[in-house]
Order: sequence, then structure tokens, then C-alpha cells
Amino acid sequence: MLNIESLLGQIPKELADRKKKKREMQKLFQTYGQELVVYGHGNLGIELEKGLENADWPVRCFLDAKKPTDLSQKNINLKDAKQYLSENAIIIVALYDIFSEYPSIQRNLKEKGFQNIFSILDLCVLCGSTRSGAF
Repeated sequence: MLNIESLLGQIPKELADRKKKKREMQKLFQTYGQELVVYGHGNLGIELEKGLENADWPVRCFLDAKKPTDLSQKNINLKDAKQYLSENAIIIVALYDIFSEYPSIQRNLKEKGFQNIFSILDLCVLCGSTRSGAF
């Protein structure tokens, strides 16, 4: 059984892990930020795109399993992803039901060879605000 002392004792490790992940994510964004992709071309994905672009992180395209590839709409169907994106693309999964859907989407993307996959929650917790400074 967990008690409050053991929970509090885990905080320093969790903070250190988050700082490490943040540094890793910063490096990825600096290296591969030109290939920033939002998985999910629905309302949440569109709002994420606006936020990223306001922070000077232009979104290259959307990746969506349910919409057809249409480059004029910046949309790539998941089955066509390898044709248009490098394995180093930064893919941020933006779905409302992130807790239940993210693990299978992440696994599917990794099976396709993509390496840099994050949930929208990872972005919120790890990144903060802007490209140039407070990342």
C-alpha cells in the first residue's frame, strides 16, 4: 500500500525524468522541427496547429487514419505516411480520447518506422510555450 511519504518521495525522480524528457524533446524540435506533423485532423488537431504556428512552429501536415490523402488540405492518410514523411518526423497525436487511443496509435506509428511520437499531453507537460525561449 502506498502512503503519502512514499508518494512524496517519488516527486524528485519524476521531476528529474521530466526535465530529461524536456531536454530530449527540445533537441528533437531543433533538429527535426521542419517536419512537424499533427496526428488527427479534427478540431483538436486544428487548434493544436494554430497554437504551434503562433509559437513559430509551422505544421507541415496532418496525419489521419480516417481522411484521404489530400495535399491541398495538408492531409496525409496514415497508409500513405511513409511515402511523404521521413522516419524522423515529429508526430504529435492530438485526439480527445488520448488515454485510450494513444498507445495503439503510437505502436502503429512505430511499426511504420516513425521514431518521434508524442501525445498532446507530452507537449503540454514538457514544452511550455515558445520556440525561441521558454520551451
